[in-house]
Amino acid sequence: MPTAAENAHYIRVTKGIIAKKYRNAYGLGPIDYVTRWGVISYWKLNEASGTRSDTIGTNHLTDNNSVGQAAGKVSATSAQFIATSNEYLSRVDNASLSTGDVDFWIACWVYLDSLGSSRVWAEKGSNGAFEWYLEKNASQQPTFFIFNPAGASLATVLNSTVLTTGQWYFVIAYHDSVNNEVGISLDGSTFTTSIANTPPTDGIGGFEFGRDGSSPSQNHDGRLNAVVFGKSPPGGIGAKKTEIRDILYNSGNGIEYPWSDQEAVKMALQGKIKTINK
Repeated sequence: MPTAAENAHYIRVTKGIIAKKYRNAYGLGPIDYVTRWGVISYWKLNEASGTRSDTIGTNHLTDNNSVGQAAGKVSATSAQFIATSNEYLSRVDNASLSTGDVDFWIACWVYLDSLGSSRVWAEKGSNGAFEWYLEKNASQQPTFFIFNPAGASLATVLNSTVLTTGQWYFVIAYHDSVNNEVGISLDGSTFTTSIANTPPTDGIGGFEFGRDGSSPSQNHDGRLNAVVFGKSPPGGIGAKKTEIRDILYNSGNGIEYPWSDQEAVKMALQGKIKTINK
Protein backbone atom coordinates (compact mmCIF):
# COMPACT_ATOMS: atom_id res chain seq x y z
CA MET A 1 0.00 0.00 0.00
CA PRO A 2 1.43 3.47 -0.90
CA THR A 3 2.45 5.71 1.96
CA ALA A 4 0.80 9.09 2.53
CA ALA A 5 3.91 10.79 1.10
CA GLU A 6 3.78 8.61 -2.01
CA ASN A 7 0.10 9.41 -2.51
CA ALA A 8 0.79 13.12 -2.16
CA HIS A 9 3.62 12.86 -4.70
CA TYR A 10 1.33 11.02 -7.14
CA ILE A 11 -1.32 13.74 -6.81
CA ARG A 12 1.24 16.49 -7.44
CA VAL A 13 2.61 14.70 -10.51
CA THR A 14 -0.88 14.00 -11.87
CA LYS A 15 -1.95 17.63 -11.42
CA GLY A 16 1.26 18.71 -13.14
CA ILE A 17 0.55 16.46 -16.13
CA ILE A 18 -3.04 17.74 -16.38
CA ALA A 19 -1.82 21.34 -16.15
CA LYS A 20 0.74 20.77 -18.89
CA LYS A 21 -1.84 19.16 -21.19
CA TYR A 22 -4.30 21.99 -20.52
CA ARG A 23 -1.70 24.65 -21.22
CA ASN A 24 -0.64 22.90 -24.41
CA ALA A 25 -4.25 22.62 -25.59
CA TYR A 26 -4.65 26.39 -25.25
CA GLY A 27 -1.21 27.27 -26.54
CA LEU A 28 0.01 28.45 -23.15
CA GLY A 29 3.30 28.08 -21.35
CA PRO A 30 3.46 27.94 -17.54
CA ILE A 31 1.28 30.80 -16.40
CA ASP A 32 2.95 33.80 -14.77
CA TYR A 33 -0.04 35.46 -13.12
CA VAL A 34 1.96 38.40 -11.80
CA THR A 35 2.75 39.50 -15.36
CA ARG A 36 -0.52 38.28 -16.83
CA TRP A 37 -2.63 40.30 -14.39
CA GLY A 38 -0.29 43.29 -14.09
CA VAL A 39 0.16 42.67 -10.38
CA ILE A 40 2.11 45.43 -8.64
CA SER A 41 1.80 44.36 -5.00
CA TYR A 42 0.39 41.61 -2.80
CA TRP A 43 0.01 41.97 0.94
CA LYS A 44 -0.88 38.91 3.02
CA LEU A 45 -1.40 41.18 6.06
CA ASN A 46 -0.63 38.22 8.31
CA GLU A 47 1.99 39.92 10.48
CA ALA A 48 1.33 40.35 14.18
CA SER A 49 2.38 44.03 14.22
CA GLY A 50 4.68 46.57 12.62
CA THR A 51 5.50 46.75 8.92
CA ARG A 52 3.27 44.67 6.62
CA SER A 53 5.33 43.18 3.81
CA ASP A 54 4.64 43.35 0.09
CA THR A 55 5.28 39.79 -1.09
CA ILE A 56 5.60 40.68 -4.80
CA GLY A 57 6.83 44.29 -4.93
CA THR A 58 8.52 46.77 -2.63
CA ASN A 59 5.46 48.62 -1.32
CA HIS A 60 5.82 47.57 2.31
CA LEU A 61 3.22 49.21 4.54
CA THR A 62 3.87 51.38 7.58
CA ASP A 63 1.84 50.55 10.70
CA ASN A 64 0.08 53.60 12.11
CA ASN A 65 -1.35 53.44 15.65
CA SER A 66 -0.70 49.72 16.14
CA VAL A 67 -2.84 47.75 13.69
CA GLY A 68 -3.46 44.38 15.32
CA GLN A 69 -3.89 40.78 14.24
CA ALA A 70 -6.82 38.35 14.15
CA ALA A 71 -7.80 35.12 12.43
CA GLY A 72 -7.56 35.32 8.64
CA LYS A 73 -9.34 33.95 5.60
CA VAL A 74 -6.65 33.10 3.03
CA SER A 75 -3.75 33.05 5.48
CA ALA A 76 -4.00 31.94 9.09
CA THR A 77 -3.99 35.51 10.36
CA SER A 78 -5.05 38.94 9.06
CA ALA A 79 -4.74 42.64 9.90
CA GLN A 80 -7.20 43.80 12.57
CA PHE A 81 -8.31 47.46 12.50
CA ILE A 82 -10.08 49.32 15.32
CA ALA A 83 -11.84 52.37 13.92
CA THR A 84 -11.88 54.41 17.12
CA SER A 85 -8.10 54.01 17.50
CA ASN A 86 -7.44 55.41 13.99
CA GLU A 87 -5.42 52.33 13.06
CA TYR A 88 -4.31 52.13 9.45
CA LEU A 89 -1.53 50.96 7.12
CA SER A 90 0.12 53.30 4.63
CA ARG A 91 2.65 53.70 1.84
CA VAL A 92 3.84 57.03 0.43
CA ASP A 93 2.92 57.90 -3.13
CA ASN A 94 5.13 56.42 -5.84
CA ALA A 95 4.88 55.64 -9.55
CA SER A 96 3.98 51.99 -9.04
CA LEU A 97 0.89 52.82 -6.95
CA SER A 98 -0.23 55.92 -8.89
CA THR A 99 -3.16 55.52 -11.28
CA GLY A 100 -4.78 58.16 -13.50
CA ASP A 101 -6.15 57.22 -16.93
CA VAL A 102 -4.88 53.63 -16.82
CA ASP A 103 -6.38 50.22 -16.17
CA PHE A 104 -6.07 49.27 -12.51
CA TRP A 105 -7.72 46.90 -10.06
CA ILE A 106 -7.75 45.97 -6.40
CA ALA A 107 -8.99 42.81 -4.69
CA CYS A 108 -9.20 41.90 -1.00
CA TRP A 109 -10.89 39.80 1.64
CA VAL A 110 -12.72 41.95 4.19
CA TYR A 111 -14.41 41.20 7.52
CA LEU A 112 -16.64 43.65 9.41
CA ASP A 113 -16.72 43.94 13.19
CA SER A 114 -19.26 46.77 13.10
CA LEU A 115 -21.38 48.60 10.53
CA GLY A 116 -22.20 52.24 11.30
CA SER A 117 -21.62 54.78 8.55
CA SER A 118 -19.34 54.40 5.55
CA ARG A 119 -16.16 52.43 6.24
CA VAL A 120 -13.15 52.79 3.93
CA TRP A 121 -11.12 49.63 3.27
CA ALA A 122 -8.51 50.97 0.85
CA GLU A 123 -7.75 54.31 -0.80
CA LYS A 124 -5.21 56.20 -2.88
CA GLY A 125 -5.09 59.85 -1.76
CA SER A 126 -6.18 61.75 1.33
CA ASN A 127 -7.81 64.91 2.70
CA GLY A 128 -10.31 65.23 -0.12
CA ALA A 129 -7.74 64.73 -2.92
CA PHE A 130 -8.34 61.07 -3.71
CA GLU A 131 -7.64 59.06 -6.85
CA TRP A 132 -9.98 56.26 -5.77
CA TYR A 133 -11.31 54.45 -2.76
CA LEU A 134 -13.01 51.17 -1.93
CA GLU A 135 -15.47 51.11 0.92
CA LYS A 136 -18.67 49.91 2.53
CA ASN A 137 -21.17 52.74 2.12
CA ALA A 138 -23.70 53.94 4.72
CA SER A 139 -26.24 51.46 3.31
CA GLN A 140 -23.73 48.64 4.04
CA GLN A 141 -22.98 47.97 0.35
CA PRO A 142 -19.50 47.55 -1.18
CA THR A 143 -18.73 50.65 -3.25
CA PHE A 144 -15.90 51.88 -5.49
CA PHE A 145 -15.23 55.56 -6.34
CA ILE A 146 -12.82 57.42 -8.62
CA PHE A 147 -12.01 61.11 -8.11
CA ASN A 148 -10.39 64.23 -9.53
CA PRO A 149 -7.72 66.20 -7.58
CA ALA A 150 -10.33 68.48 -6.03
CA GLY A 151 -11.99 65.47 -4.42
CA ALA A 152 -15.05 65.44 -6.68
CA SER A 153 -16.41 61.98 -7.47
CA LEU A 154 -16.13 61.15 -11.19
CA ALA A 155 -17.77 57.73 -11.09
CA THR A 156 -19.29 55.40 -8.51
CA VAL A 157 -20.28 51.77 -8.70
CA LEU A 158 -21.73 49.53 -5.99
CA ASN A 159 -22.87 46.00 -5.42
CA SER A 160 -26.42 45.95 -4.02
CA THR A 161 -25.72 43.25 -1.41
CA VAL A 162 -26.16 44.44 2.17
CA LEU A 163 -23.15 43.33 4.20
CA THR A 164 -23.30 42.03 7.75
CA THR A 165 -20.78 41.62 10.55
CA GLY A 166 -18.95 38.45 11.44
CA GLN A 167 -18.18 36.96 8.03
CA TRP A 168 -15.55 37.24 5.28
CA TYR A 169 -16.30 38.81 1.89
CA PHE A 170 -14.24 38.89 -1.29
CA VAL A 171 -14.32 42.22 -3.12
CA ILE A 172 -12.69 43.14 -6.43
CA ALA A 173 -13.01 46.51 -8.19
CA TYR A 174 -11.44 48.00 -11.30
CA HIS A 175 -11.13 51.00 -13.61
CA ASP A 176 -11.14 50.21 -17.35
CA SER A 177 -9.47 53.06 -19.24
CA VAL A 178 -10.35 51.66 -22.69
CA ASN A 179 -14.06 51.12 -22.10
CA ASN A 180 -14.38 54.08 -19.72
CA GLU A 181 -16.01 52.15 -16.91
CA VAL A 182 -15.61 51.12 -13.31
CA GLY A 183 -16.81 47.79 -11.94
CA ILE A 184 -17.17 45.87 -8.70
CA SER A 185 -17.90 42.26 -7.74
CA LEU A 186 -18.70 40.67 -4.39
CA ASP A 187 -18.02 37.00 -3.67
CA GLY A 188 -17.56 35.99 -7.30
CA SER A 189 -20.74 37.68 -8.54
CA THR A 190 -21.16 39.22 -11.98
CA PHE A 191 -19.49 42.63 -12.13
CA THR A 192 -21.73 45.64 -11.64
CA THR A 193 -20.44 48.44 -13.89
CA SER A 194 -20.85 52.17 -14.32
CA ILE A 195 -19.73 54.65 -16.97
CA ALA A 196 -16.57 56.62 -16.16
CA ASN A 197 -16.22 59.19 -18.94
CA THR A 198 -13.65 61.18 -16.96
CA PRO A 199 -10.72 59.15 -15.58
CA PRO A 200 -9.20 59.58 -12.13
CA THR A 201 -6.22 61.92 -11.92
CA ASP A 202 -2.80 60.85 -10.71
CA GLY A 203 -2.18 62.65 -7.42
CA ILE A 204 0.43 62.74 -4.69
CA GLY A 205 -1.64 61.28 -1.86
CA GLY A 206 -0.55 58.10 -0.13
CA PHE A 207 -1.86 54.54 -0.45
CA GLU A 208 -3.73 53.46 2.68
CA PHE A 209 -5.65 50.55 4.16
CA GLY A 210 -8.21 50.94 6.91
CA ARG A 211 -8.96 54.66 7.07
CA ASP A 212 -10.62 57.58 5.35
CA GLY A 213 -7.97 60.30 5.23
CA SER A 214 -10.56 63.06 5.29
CA SER A 215 -13.03 61.61 7.82
CA PRO A 216 -11.68 59.39 10.65
CA SER A 217 -15.25 58.48 11.61
CA GLN A 218 -15.30 56.36 8.44
CA ASN A 219 -12.26 54.24 9.30
CA HIS A 220 -12.55 50.48 8.82
CA ASP A 221 -13.60 48.47 11.87
CA GLY A 222 -12.67 44.85 11.18
CA ARG A 223 -10.10 42.83 9.24
CA LEU A 224 -8.33 42.74 5.86
CA ASN A 225 -6.50 39.80 4.32
CA ALA A 226 -4.77 38.96 1.03
CA VAL A 227 -4.95 42.34 -0.73
CA VAL A 228 -3.81 42.55 -4.37
CA PHE A 229 -3.25 45.68 -6.46
CA GLY A 230 -2.59 45.60 -10.20
CA LYS A 231 -2.23 47.94 -13.17
CA SER A 232 -2.29 47.69 -16.96
CA PRO A 233 -2.54 43.90 -17.46
CA PRO A 234 -1.56 42.86 -21.01
CA GLY A 235 -4.68 42.90 -23.18
CA GLY A 236 -6.50 45.21 -20.75
CA ILE A 237 -8.47 44.69 -17.55
CA GLY A 238 -11.62 44.07 -19.61
CA ALA A 239 -10.12 40.81 -20.87
CA LYS A 240 -8.72 39.71 -17.51
CA LYS A 241 -11.19 40.82 -14.83
CA THR A 242 -13.33 37.66 -14.82
CA GLU A 243 -10.32 35.36 -14.71
CA ILE A 244 -8.75 37.35 -11.87
CA ARG A 245 -12.03 37.32 -9.93
CA ASP A 246 -12.63 33.60 -10.36
CA ILE A 247 -9.13 32.43 -9.49
CA LEU A 248 -8.69 34.69 -6.45
CA TYR A 249 -12.20 33.99 -5.14
CA ASN A 250 -11.77 30.24 -5.72
CA SER A 251 -15.41 29.37 -4.92
CA GLY A 252 -15.17 31.16 -1.58
CA ASN A 253 -11.95 29.50 -0.44
CA GLY A 254 -9.49 32.13 -1.63
CA ILE A 255 -6.05 31.17 -2.89
CA GLU A 256 -2.69 32.07 -1.40
CA TYR A 257 0.22 33.45 -3.41
CA PRO A 258 2.10 32.07 -5.31
CA TRP A 259 -0.94 31.42 -7.49
CA SER A 260 -0.55 28.04 -9.15
CA ASP A 261 -1.61 27.37 -12.73
CA GLN A 262 -2.32 23.83 -11.51
CA GLU A 263 -4.96 25.28 -9.20
CA ALA A 264 -6.44 27.25 -12.09
CA VAL A 265 -6.53 24.12 -14.25
CA LYS A 266 -8.22 22.16 -11.48
CA MET A 267 -10.83 24.90 -11.17
CA ALA A 268 -11.38 24.88 -14.93
CA LEU A 269 -11.83 21.10 -14.97
CA GLN A 270 -14.34 21.39 -12.13
CA GLY A 271 -16.25 24.05 -14.05
CA LYS A 272 -15.46 26.82 -11.57
CA ILE A 273 -13.96 28.92 -14.35
CA LYS A 274 -14.73 28.41 -18.02
CA THR A 275 -11.30 28.85 -19.59
CA ILE A 276 -8.05 30.65 -19.12
CA ASN A 277 -7.92 33.22 -21.91
CA LYS A 278 -4.90 33.13 -24.16
